[in-house]
Amino acid sequence: LKKYRELARQGPWPQLPVTGINVAPNGYDDNFPILRQMLGAMGYLDPADVNGSSEYDLALYNGLKKFQATHGLLVDGRIGPVTVKELN
Repeated sequence: LKKYRELARQGPWPQLPVTGINVAPNGYDDNFPILRQMLGAMGYLDPADVNGSSEYDLALYNGLKKFQATHGLLVDGRIGPVTVKELN
């Protein structure tokens, strides 16, 4: 809770499209730099992987799965509407 309160004090949270992102691992999407920023800020992605890449690489996949597991979501590594809602 302390971590999330600190994030809230830092200013507006970035937003992903509410429809989700339908890209398989090793795919590309212009929203992945935002996703990297979000997961990095919450501690689910190593700082070295918060690099602005638009690729859905293994680091992003694993970071997303950690986020899903922590938040009681289906741990499938997919960036669907339920996961996006929790991220936003």
